[in-house]
Amino acid sequence: MATEDSTMQSDFPPIKQRPKLRPVGTADEVSQTIIVLFEMETTSLWRDSDICQIAFKPLDGRSKIWSLYMIPTCDILPSATSVNNLIVDEIDGKKVLINLKDDEPVNAVEYTKGIHRVYKYLRRYAKIWGTGTRILLTSHNCLGFDSRILLNAFKKIQKTSKDLQKLKIGFADSLKILRQLRTQGLLFSEEGESNSLKLTEVFKKVTGQERDLPDAIEKIEMLELIFKSLSIKPVDLLEHSVTPISLWNQMIFLKEKNPRLQTLRRTLAQRNSTGTSAITPYMADKMAESGLTFGDIGRVYRRHGDRGLKKLFTQTVPATGRVRVTNQISVENIQYLNDNT
Repeated sequence: MATEDSTMQSDFPPIKQRPKLRPVGTADEVSQTIIVLFEMETTSLWRDSDICQIAFKPLDGRSKIWSLYMIPTCDILPSATSVNNLIVDEIDGKKVLINLKDDEPVNAVEYTKGIHRVYKYLRRYAKIWGTGTRILLTSHNCLGFDSRILLNAFKKIQKTSKDLQKLKIGFADSLKILRQLRTQGLLFSEEGESNSLKLTEVFKKVTGQERDLPDAIEKIEMLELIFKSLSIKPVDLLEHSVTPISLWNQMIFLKEKNPRLQTLRRTLAQRNSTGTSAITPYMADKMAESGLTFGDIGRVYRRHGDRGLKKLFTQTVPATGRVRVTNQISVENIQYLNDNT
């Protein structure tokens, strides 16, 4: 039996686990932490989008907003234009970035040159504040979108997450702290009022003012007023911060996971003519997260049957099994594998 189990184990692909996001520091380092608000406009809502406009403002009591327009290397999707009012056009054979609010070209630089300027801006401030100061690049939905776009952009100029971390730069998310305040009843406390955490909604709640389709500069102005009104300090953001390296490692993991997930979505998780599937989308995600493809599952089933699948799905992972704690295999799983492997 031991020989059979060892043979079975050799057919199992290595277990993969999502890298953890690590905070940039502790509360003891608050006095050496500066919040730098940043916002951007992009070519789409995809995480591989190009940046059309980016703006920064350090909350150090003296710095002003710095903004830069860049001509993206790809088209701006209509869905993005409907939000940022930007399009790429051509005038006299030259690409230009046009703001539809004014129907005029904006002063935009070539994309790679622009990303270099952004990096130099951050490096300059890091030098001004000194190596003992941590910089928290903070935006609304930073960890879900903006930080990932920025890291991908820096990759195009051979600047890595390690380069940012050497500058003592980390990321923090205003959406996280606002969600926490809402849970604590410190935001949207009036019965029946909207509890949306959309930036314009929070701004309206906090200031009583409305902003329609704000650009990157206006978003920073809004976020700064929200921070002042709610007395949000660096210490509040530290627990919602991440290091660039840990974020990049997670981005790589998710990029490698996606092809595995697609093999499961096209097979076990694909709905049949009756509207059912062998596994749920949630289970497909767990399988792909653990490093499994449909090919892996089919190979183990062909060679080791039900017992092999049970062993595969319940391989030891801290606090849980690889895919599930119990060793139950659904009839639908077996039927699909019988029919398709």
